This record gives sequence, C-alpha cells and structure tokens, in this order.
Amino acid sequence: MLNRNELLFSLFDPSGFGLEIGPSYNPLLPKRRGYNVEIVDHADAASLREKYRDDASKIEEVDYVSDGRTLLETIGYEQRYDFIFASHVIEHVTDIVRFLQDCETLLKPGGRLVLAVPDKRFCFDALRPLSTVGQTLQAHAEKRKRHTPGILFDQVSYVCTKAKQTSGSSRPLTMSPSCKATKRQKACSKPFR
Repeated sequence: MLNRNELLFSLFDPSGFGLEIGPSYNPLLPKRRGYNVEIVDHADAASLREKYRDDASKIEEVDYVSDGRTLLETIGYEQRYDFIFASHVIEHVTDIVRFLQDCETLLKPGGRLVLAVPDKRFCFDALRPLSTVGQTLQAHAEKRKRHTPGILFDQVSYVCTKAKQTSGSSRPLTMSPSCKATKRQKACSKPFR
C-alpha cells in the first residue's frame, strides 16, 4: 500500500516547474530537496516560522504572499506551471470557482492540478454542514475575498473532538467547548472585522 506522499507523487510528475500552495510548516515539495517550485502562502517565511515555531524547521522561503487578491493576481503570470499542488487548502478558499479558474490559467497546457483534500469524517469540523453549490456560486458572484461573519461563526461553533481516538475509529464525535485543538485552528481565535 502506498503511503500518503507516494500516492500524491503518483498523480503528477514533480520534476517539472510547479507551484505549491499553502505548505506552511510541511511542504510536500521542499526546495532544499531540489524541487523546482514556487511557494504561495498566507504569510512570509519569517511570519510562518514565528507562528509555527514548534515545527519551523521545514518552512521554506515564500515566493508569493496571499493577501486577498486572487491567485492569478498574486502570481501575475499565465501558463507558468507544469503542476500546482495544494494540500488541505481548498476547504479554506473563499471563492472556489475563481481558485479553480486561476489554477487553470496558471497551468501550462497539459499541466496538472493536484489537491489533497481532508476526509471530513475525521476532521475537527465533521459536524459542520457541507457547503452547497448555491453557496459556492454566491461566493463567486460576490467575488468574495474574505469569509463572511456567518461562515466564521460556523467554523468555531461546529468544532468537535474525538476523545483520544485515531482516524478511522467509529467512536462518536462530541462538540468541543473551545477552538484550541490544532495549529490549523489558531486562525479561529483571531477577531474578524
């Protein structure tokens, strides 16, 4: 059986020129191992090292900081990449339609978009309702760049824990009294305007 990285690498040729979106402290394609990639993330490398100081050793230099502009506006080039890879990113995107359109524009003809998407059944927000196609289309029509207060409220209010269970366990999920569980949830504690 393939491990996670072997499975992901079976989906594209990492020897080309690529873009890794949002690797934070755990890149699949580290430049220090010779991968020819550019990185876009929500903060620059220094800020990521501070935010994830317990896991900062693998943080790569960031080529582009996502600052609310579209991915295409941030990168600024069309047909640039042989592949685009994003792990656990798509579920945080405010306008999924624009994200996919931008990826298509950024990829060379025949390029590949590879998304590693979490299994909702085993995530901290497993009890949160799925987004609908209507909500996705509304976000695109509004050219949404930030999550709405209602979405942020749902993010915090549907947090659940799995009381010391491992992924794949059939134990029931329970609502969590706070939003402290993981590094990725630190964003929940930030106030929104």
